[in-house]
Amino acid sequence: MRRVAAYLFGLVLLSSCAYHGGMMTGNAELNSNSEIVNFAIGQSEAVHVFGIGGLDSKTLVKDAKEDLYSRYPLKKGQAYANVVVDFRQAFYFIVAVNTATVSADIVNLNASEPMSEELQEVFQKRDFQAESELYTDLWVQPGDSVFFVRDGQAEKVGIREILWEKKVIVTTKDNKILNARVSKLYTDEKGITFPGIRYKVGDFVEYQVEVRDGFYEQITAVVKGINPDGILIVYGSEIAEVDPEEVFIAK
Repeated sequence: MRRVAAYLFGLVLLSSCAYHGGMMTGNAELNSNSEIVNFAIGQSEAVHVFGIGGLDSKTLVKDAKEDLYSRYPLKKGQAYANVVVDFRQAFYFIVAVNTATVSADIVNLNASEPMSEELQEVFQKRDFQAESELYTDLWVQPGDSVFFVRDGQAEKVGIREILWEKKVIVTTKDNKILNARVSKLYTDEKGITFPGIRYKVGDFVEYQVEVRDGFYEQITAVVKGINPDGILIVYGSEIAEVDPEEVFIAK
């Protein structure tokens, strides 16, 4: 009985849940001569322990907005449009983490005229860090070519811009611009390794595939890509994103 009670307590202690909410505003008035040229994002976070500490929602949004301003200062002739404010509240037993994210499109209001390189006056008075100087320790950087997994397919894309440590902007082969989670990106460079990942691109591994309910078949797959958290394998015409512990080196 004590073991059961301890197990249930541990389950509650380690479990978590999260709630999301958000709102969108139009902001800048767009017309046929307006052009979206970038995507901006800012975040702030507050931690509460037993309901103590942290900031209220207004301060969270203000700090997220300040973060967006510092990362994406506007040039003359530009404006933020389609501004979205998202809230996420995650609970980990006695700890609550509130996150506010402010995102927006950066728009050239008059795309037919040459864009000025001069910042708007309000941004000239701010100390800001150029986006190129942020997240320099992230394993992907602008200009890298990686595999992007979406809709069960792996396609080669180029990293266009780092939005934050978990999200980037990529360019596809057909020149589409998409937002991508870093966890869905894999390098196929054979010389790159990550701590805790004992496999390299090109390794053959054994993997169990469920062929029908409750029945599995062991197959040989090849490592197509890796990232700091997992590996991407291919077998036949199928791909799978797997935890390194789910596979082992083929004999």
